Amino acid sequence: MINHARNLLMNVRDTNFNSNVVLEEIIDPNYIPKTLPSYLSSVRRVLFGEQPDRYMLNYRTRQLLSLVHSSELEQFVVDLDPRITYTIDNDPIENPNIFDLYIDQYQGSRNDLGIIGEPWAPDKFGQMFYQWDIQYVGGTTTVRLMRPFIEVEYSPAFTANLSDPMALPRAPIEVRHSNLPAKWLVKYLLKPTKDLGDILVELESLGPELLQLFGVGTQLSRTEPMKTYYNLWKYHYALPYRLGAATMALVHQMNELT
Repeated sequence: MINHARNLLMNVRDTNFNSNVVLEEIIDPNYIPKTLPSYLSSVRRVLFGEQPDRYMLNYRTRQLLSLVHSSELEQFVVDLDPRITYTIDNDPIENPNIFDLYIDQYQGSRNDLGIIGEPWAPDKFGQMFYQWDIQYVGGTTTVRLMRPFIEVEYSPAFTANLSDPMALPRAPIEVRHSNLPAKWLVKYLLKPTKDLGDILVELESLGPELLQLFGVGTQLSRTEPMKTYYNLWKYHYALPYRLGAATMALVHQMNELT
């Protein structure tokens, strides 16, 4: 199956390649998402967050596979299926211009939308991309978060022709505008703040779920390639090998699910 290891880490259906989504790669159209046991779900929450969107799945999967492909663990990816379409050169996640806020006023007289607040960490929920539709019509400001869909309405008061601050759903930021009818689209792509060292520490704290990941206490841990993965996790000193081994253990376990 094309990009098989990546398909398993993403664990989503093919939705047709969309070049507008950061780090998008081909998902085999024959891939069917797996239903995971609780211990694998716990591992994935550490890696991707509670409800990761496509951007977070792409981002973390790129990071994790970059570790795997930088070491001898790469052969285990190729063993699953050598048909790999992605590369890890010229990594776009290092481009700071990818992560930014964009405001597009699509209706009404010129009415600048002011943003109050700073970027926040998207890691817990796993949602990197936010899009709000904001409309000020008839004295009411309607704010819609498009995914997950949340709608709130405000009847703003104005001081010196500038509204009171109004909170955006699921975000620690607020907006303000003048008393002119207008409609805006606000897009925000946030960069995760956890680094791979943070993820490694969180995996170490899982306890029983981590042991289950490597099949400790079962025949699985005594067979290859899981034996190699667990030895690297337990005894190697370098993060790329330890986290790479945990990544491949997850891939292996998911591949065995029916």
